[in-house]
Amino acid sequence: MTHSSDPDADADLFHEHSLKISVPKMKEALSTRYRMEQIGRLGNNHIIYPALSKETYSEIIERYLEQRLEDFKESFGMELVPDESIKEILYKEAVFPTQGARPILSTFNTLVDAYVAKLVNDVIFGNEEATVVKWTYRGGEEPVYIFKAIAPNKEITLEYPVKLTLENLRKSDFSEAQASCAVHEAGHAIISIMKNKLMPQEVKSRTASIAEGFCYVQPPDIITKELLYGDIMLCLGGLEAEKLIFGPDNMGVGGTSDLARATKTAAAMVKTYGMASHMHQISVQGLSPNAVYNDDSNYTAEEWAIKLVKQAQEDTVKMLEENKKFLLELSHHLSIFPSISAEELTKMSEKYKPEIKSKDKYHGYKDMIKKQMEELEMDYSEIPDEIINKST
Repeated sequence: MTHSSDPDADADLFHEHSLKISVPKMKEALSTRYRMEQIGRLGNNHIIYPALSKETYSEIIERYLEQRLEDFKESFGMELVPDESIKEILYKEAVFPTQGARPILSTFNTLVDAYVAKLVNDVIFGNEEATVVKWTYRGGEEPVYIFKAIAPNKEITLEYPVKLTLENLRKSDFSEAQASCAVHEAGHAIISIMKNKLMPQEVKSRTASIAEGFCYVQPPDIITKELLYGDIMLCLGGLEAEKLIFGPDNMGVGGTSDLARATKTAAAMVKTYGMASHMHQISVQGLSPNAVYNDDSNYTAEEWAIKLVKQAQEDTVKMLEENKKFLLELSHHLSIFPSISAEELTKMSEKYKPEIKSKDKYHGYKDMIKKQMEELEMDYSEIPDEIINKST
């Protein structure tokens, strides 16, 4: 879900993620391109627009549709009555969560206005006394709009083939490509569940974007050494799953971004975050005057990073082999169905007894403080309710 044009990003998840954007985070992002004195000139009065939620998108579609219906009745004296299937297909075709409301306008032009114009012409000639036109959508191999023009003594039904842009791409085609993608994304999901103890929000083997599939996981806000190592394993899980199920010679070429992210994470752990044997930063020559750079330290750091990825690869292979039944069950599901939700995946995983943690209480830092204070016979008092109420 890294592509800005991905129409399969979940609107609510994207909305929730956007709510975490703050002024300090904006300044931190700007600092990678501008000097602090330049950023300072922008001040602290920033307007932050969160991404739209599913409810908001649905409301926008509802309002646009109501306006079209009012115009239709005023212009032609007939009441056009769409059912819920119309709103559902408009949402699926119109909503690009990362692009805001603008795609909805163009979708209405192609999926509403064009068909209504044709409808008016056919109804006037076929049943000019009609007062109500009921409108529904029927999916399947050949999706159609169905209009029923109703007059006091006559009813006619009109069907128009609907050309969809996105929805057909999301459907299972039961192809070799979907099976390959199913195993790859299942590999990511198994590592997320069994190693990182995080349940993916959604796993897809068919999408309407340039990415064939994805496994969407929300990590905790506090990123640790353990989580970064788990993320390297997560990145390697897709390709290692392909090798395990299909054989090494049949692994695909769809893991380029996974390998890049795994390598980048390992290098950052060693060079930037001090998670190796040293506690200093190692800079690429010339990029940071406040970090250590010499050929020996850089060579040593890169050796550490390579060892880290190799160890993560070994641990990934072992974990997938230990959970091969789970991997195969999830792969089979995704080779038939285009996606699996968090609820469905949670139910499927129950027989494999994973230990799932909440991302909001993932580390248990407060419990660690409490336990160690009690071990040292120190007084540990809970936070008074009045303080909690004031802070919220």
